[in-house]
Amino acid sequence: MKKTIFYYILILCIWAQGFTCAQAQNYGVNNGATLKLTAGITLKGQNLRNDNAGTLDAQGTVRLTGDFSQNNTATTTQGITSVLFLEGTTLQNINGTSAIGLNNLTLQNNAGARLNTDLNINQNLTITTGDLNLNGKNVDMGTTAVLSENTASNHIVKDLTATTEASVGGYLRFTNRNVSTLPADIGGSRVSLNRNVGTDYTVNIDRYHYTADNGRAIKLIYRINLNTGTMANSSLRINYADEEIGTMLEPFDVGRWSSGTGWQNLVADASSSALNYAQKDNVTAFSHWTLYDTNVLLGTVLGNIKGTRQDETETVKIEWQTLSELNNKGFEVQVSDNAQNFKAIAFVESTGNHTTIQSYNHTTIQPYNSYYRLRQVDFNGKFTYSPVVF
Repeated sequence: MKKTIFYYILILCIWAQGFTCAQAQNYGVNNGATLKLTAGITLKGQNLRNDNAGTLDAQGTVRLTGDFSQNNTATTTQGITSVLFLEGTTLQNINGTSAIGLNNLTLQNNAGARLNTDLNINQNLTITTGDLNLNGKNVDMGTTAVLSENTASNHIVKDLTATTEASVGGYLRFTNRNVSTLPADIGGSRVSLNRNVGTDYTVNIDRYHYTADNGRAIKLIYRINLNTGTMANSSLRINYADEEIGTMLEPFDVGRWSSGTGWQNLVADASSSALNYAQKDNVTAFSHWTLYDTNVLLGTVLGNIKGTRQDETETVKIEWQTLSELNNKGFEVQVSDNAQNFKAIAFVESTGNHTTIQSYNHTTIQPYNSYYRLRQVDFNGKFTYSPVVF
């Protein structure tokens, strides 16, 4: 098969422009060919396509006004200082049949860019103007890469496919990042951690862009897990862009997910509407984190839920408590034989608005061991699920 490369276009352009190719061309590398861009040379064009075991050896700079595509075992190699710039005036796409590895990617296009494949970033992902839409894809920042967003102007990484916990979209992943006594933004993720006692440890962070707990939080979720070392009493701060607030009102509290109680609203130890952050001190365990509106506290807060079989009979009693209720219509009791597919078996009405503990229960006939959960429903149609009990 013949190797194909539109290389002659590049040569002519370099000769005419003195090491800068300024032609609005579509460049292609195909069938095992190599396009080598030496350091100090800038390739400018519309679209760049790398196909069928082609190799883009980009030691210089690539500036595109159109799309970048890489397919079918093709590879791209960048120099340490080389950058792929997306600087068009209409939406640009990064396409591929598998994850694309890049050292440095910079977006400076008011119309933004969209991922249609996963990315692995080795050094820098920079958002100067426009938004990078993950589009349900993932960006792996590895152990050292840094994200830089222009949050002051709301030019950020987001995910237009992400809506709720039922549709979380893609993530930005930061792996094996160190936590010391010095407050540090972890890889530009906009979550800062510092330990107050103990020794250094490392964490893995996945950043998502959906709205948690039925819209009660901002569009920024962090799944933080301990990687190495021992978790020490630490402080956690989340910074946000105005665009991620949605309908929430500042200042914010900190929200944490617990497998036993679901989302919890924790009063922030520090916050600033001017500097766009909220902070929680004395954190001793990681999970999922976000920011909550302090002016609209959780309408209905579920407490304990348990299920017990009565005296070895076929009767099962489900019991639960609420710590507070606001505009709560009631609770749909659901059952499942596999903890995945649930069906409703009863509805228990709310006792009304309150800020004190209320107790509820429902008794049903079920000869087989089963899983149960509650679907708490507000009068406006919003709902949330309880933890599952066996």
